[in-house]
Amino acid sequence: MKCFLIESDYKKCGVYVIKNTINKSVYVGGSCFLRKRFNDHKNTLSKRKHINDKLQDFVNENGIECLEFHLIELCSKDELRNREQFWLDKYECYLKGFNLTSSSVNSTGYKHSEAAKEMQSNRLVTKETRLKQSEWQKGKPKPQILKDKWSVLRKGRPKSESFKEKMRLSMKGNKNGCKK
Repeated sequence: MKCFLIESDYKKCGVYVIKNTINKSVYVGGSCFLRKRFNDHKNTLSKRKHINDKLQDFVNENGIECLEFHLIELCSKDELRNREQFWLDKYECYLKGFNLTSSSVNSTGYKHSEAAKEMQSNRLVTKETRLKQSEWQKGKPKPQILKDKWSVLRKGRPKSESFKEKMRLSMKGNKNGCKK
Protein backbone atom coordinates (compact mmCIF):
# COMPACT_ATOMS: atom_id res chain seq x y z
CA MET A 1 0.00 0.00 0.00
CA LYS A 2 1.41 3.34 -0.98
CA CYS A 3 1.20 6.22 1.51
CA PHE A 4 0.61 9.74 0.22
CA LEU A 5 1.09 11.59 3.51
CA ILE A 6 3.69 14.29 3.97
CA GLU A 7 5.88 13.95 7.04
CA SER A 8 4.49 17.06 8.73
CA ASP A 9 1.01 15.42 8.77
CA TYR A 10 2.10 12.09 10.34
CA LYS A 11 0.98 12.95 13.88
CA LYS A 12 -1.98 15.12 12.95
CA CYS A 13 -5.70 14.50 13.15
CA GLY A 14 -7.69 14.10 9.96
CA VAL A 15 -9.83 12.12 7.57
CA TYR A 16 -8.16 9.72 5.14
CA VAL A 17 -9.19 7.53 2.25
CA ILE A 18 -7.86 4.18 1.12
CA LYS A 19 -8.38 3.95 -2.65
CA ASN A 20 -8.13 0.85 -4.72
CA THR A 21 -6.37 1.60 -7.99
CA ILE A 22 -8.38 -0.93 -10.00
CA ASN A 23 -11.94 0.40 -9.80
CA LYS A 24 -11.46 3.45 -7.53
CA SER A 25 -13.74 2.21 -4.72
CA VAL A 26 -12.67 3.64 -1.37
CA TYR A 27 -12.59 3.22 2.38
CA VAL A 28 -12.96 6.39 4.47
CA GLY A 29 -11.62 6.65 8.01
CA GLY A 30 -10.48 9.16 10.56
CA SER A 31 -7.55 9.20 12.96
CA CYS A 32 -5.69 11.47 15.34
CA PHE A 33 -2.37 9.86 14.34
CA LEU A 34 -2.53 9.39 10.58
CA ARG A 35 0.83 7.63 10.05
CA LYS A 36 0.10 5.16 12.85
CA ARG A 37 -3.30 4.43 11.33
CA PHE A 38 -1.70 3.85 7.91
CA ASN A 39 0.79 1.43 9.51
CA ASP A 40 -2.04 -0.38 11.34
CA HIS A 41 -4.00 -0.87 8.11
CA LYS A 42 -0.92 -1.98 6.18
CA ASN A 43 0.26 -4.44 8.84
CA THR A 44 -3.10 -6.10 9.47
CA LEU A 45 -3.89 -6.35 5.76
CA SER A 46 -0.45 -7.87 5.08
CA LYS A 47 -0.98 -10.42 7.86
CA ARG A 48 -4.51 -11.20 6.58
CA LYS A 49 -6.00 -10.12 9.92
CA HIS A 50 -7.78 -6.87 9.02
CA ILE A 51 -11.10 -6.39 10.81
CA ASN A 52 -12.77 -5.16 7.61
CA ASP A 53 -13.65 -8.24 5.52
CA LYS A 54 -14.39 -6.27 2.35
CA LEU A 55 -10.98 -4.61 2.39
CA GLN A 56 -9.20 -7.83 3.36
CA ASP A 57 -10.91 -9.81 0.59
CA PHE A 58 -9.85 -7.18 -1.94
CA VAL A 59 -6.22 -7.41 -0.79
CA ASN A 60 -6.31 -11.22 -0.80
CA GLU A 61 -7.50 -11.21 -4.42
CA ASN A 62 -5.55 -8.25 -5.86
CA GLY A 63 -2.62 -7.59 -3.53
CA ILE A 64 -1.89 -4.75 -1.14
CA GLU A 65 0.04 -2.83 -3.82
CA CYS A 66 -3.33 -1.98 -5.42
CA LEU A 67 -4.20 0.31 -2.49
CA GLU A 68 -3.27 3.94 -1.82
CA PHE A 69 -3.59 5.87 1.44
CA HIS A 70 -4.47 9.57 0.95
CA LEU A 71 -5.26 12.40 3.33
CA ILE A 72 -8.58 14.07 2.51
CA GLU A 73 -8.51 16.81 5.12
CA LEU A 74 -6.95 17.80 8.42
CA CYS A 75 -9.27 18.73 11.26
CA SER A 76 -9.39 19.01 15.04
CA LYS A 77 -10.14 16.01 17.23
CA ASP A 78 -13.53 17.56 18.09
CA GLU A 79 -14.51 17.82 14.42
CA LEU A 80 -13.15 14.43 13.37
CA ARG A 81 -16.34 12.30 13.50
CA ASN A 82 -18.44 14.97 11.76
CA ARG A 83 -15.89 15.42 8.96
CA GLU A 84 -15.49 11.67 8.57
CA GLN A 85 -19.28 11.32 8.32
CA PHE A 86 -19.36 14.05 5.65
CA TRP A 87 -16.85 12.13 3.49
CA LEU A 88 -18.55 8.78 4.12
CA ASP A 89 -21.80 10.26 2.80
CA LYS A 90 -20.09 11.99 -0.13
CA TYR A 91 -18.33 8.83 -1.36
CA GLU A 92 -21.23 6.51 -0.37
CA CYS A 93 -18.58 4.10 0.93
CA TYR A 94 -21.06 1.82 2.63
CA LEU A 95 -22.85 1.10 -0.63
CA LYS A 96 -20.08 1.49 -3.21
CA GLY A 97 -16.88 1.11 -1.20
CA PHE A 98 -15.18 -0.82 1.56
CA ASN A 99 -16.79 0.69 4.68
CA LEU A 100 -18.91 -1.78 6.64
CA THR A 101 -21.25 0.81 8.16
CA SER A 102 -22.72 4.08 6.98
CA SER A 103 -21.78 5.79 10.25
CA SER A 104 -18.49 7.26 11.43
CA VAL A 105 -19.19 6.28 15.04
CA ASN A 106 -16.57 3.89 16.38
CA SER A 107 -16.11 1.95 19.59
CA THR A 108 -13.59 4.30 21.21
CA GLY A 109 -14.68 5.00 24.76
CA TYR A 110 -17.36 2.29 24.69
CA LYS A 111 -18.18 0.94 28.17
CA HIS A 112 -19.11 -2.73 28.39
CA SER A 113 -22.04 -3.71 30.61
CA GLU A 114 -21.36 -5.63 33.82
CA ALA A 115 -23.05 -8.68 32.27
CA ALA A 116 -20.73 -8.55 29.25
CA LYS A 117 -17.69 -8.20 31.51
CA GLU A 118 -18.86 -11.16 33.60
CA MET A 119 -19.41 -13.33 30.53
CA GLN A 120 -15.94 -12.47 29.20
CA SER A 121 -14.22 -13.24 32.51
CA ASN A 122 -15.97 -16.62 32.79
CA ARG A 123 -15.14 -17.85 29.30
CA LEU A 124 -13.32 -21.15 29.12
CA VAL A 125 -10.04 -21.44 27.27
CA THR A 126 -9.29 -24.90 25.93
CA LYS A 127 -5.97 -26.66 26.52
CA GLU A 128 -5.34 -26.50 22.78
CA THR A 129 -5.75 -22.70 22.81
CA ARG A 130 -3.46 -22.37 25.83
CA LEU A 131 -0.80 -24.44 24.04
CA LYS A 132 -1.07 -22.29 20.92
CA GLN A 133 -0.77 -19.13 23.00
CA SER A 134 2.22 -20.57 24.84
CA GLU A 135 4.00 -21.51 21.61
CA TRP A 136 3.31 -18.11 20.14
CA GLN A 137 4.80 -16.36 23.19
CA LYS A 138 7.95 -18.50 23.48
CA GLY A 139 11.13 -16.56 23.00
CA LYS A 140 9.42 -13.17 23.07
CA PRO A 141 10.71 -10.79 25.76
CA LYS A 142 8.18 -9.78 28.39
CA PRO A 143 7.47 -6.06 28.81
CA GLN A 144 9.06 -4.47 31.89
CA ILE A 145 5.67 -3.30 33.16
CA LEU A 146 4.52 -6.93 33.25
CA LYS A 147 7.69 -8.06 35.01
CA ASP A 148 7.19 -5.33 37.62
CA LYS A 149 3.57 -6.39 38.16
CA TRP A 150 4.60 -10.04 38.67
CA SER A 151 7.35 -8.98 41.04
CA VAL A 152 4.89 -7.05 43.22
CA LEU A 153 2.45 -9.97 43.23
CA ARG A 154 5.16 -12.42 44.32
CA LYS A 155 6.83 -10.19 46.90
CA GLY A 156 6.22 -11.26 50.49
CA ARG A 157 4.32 -14.42 49.59
CA PRO A 158 5.49 -17.43 51.56
CA LYS A 159 6.97 -20.23 49.48
CA SER A 160 5.69 -23.76 49.95
CA GLU A 161 8.09 -26.52 51.01
CA SER A 162 7.54 -28.33 47.71
CA PHE A 163 8.47 -25.15 45.82
CA LYS A 164 11.62 -24.71 47.93
CA GLU A 165 12.61 -28.34 47.29
CA LYS A 166 12.11 -27.94 43.53
CA MET A 167 14.29 -24.83 43.59
CA ARG A 168 17.01 -26.62 45.60
CA LEU A 169 17.03 -29.49 43.11
CA SER A 170 17.07 -27.21 40.08
CA MET A 171 20.02 -25.24 41.50
CA LYS A 172 22.02 -28.31 42.45
CA GLY A 173 25.35 -28.20 40.66
CA ASN A 174 24.77 -24.66 39.41
CA LYS A 175 28.01 -22.76 39.93
CA ASN A 176 26.82 -19.48 38.47
CA GLY A 177 26.62 -17.19 41.47
CA CYS A 178 25.92 -19.92 44.01
CA LYS A 179 28.38 -20.56 46.82
CA LYS A 180 28.73 -24.07 48.11
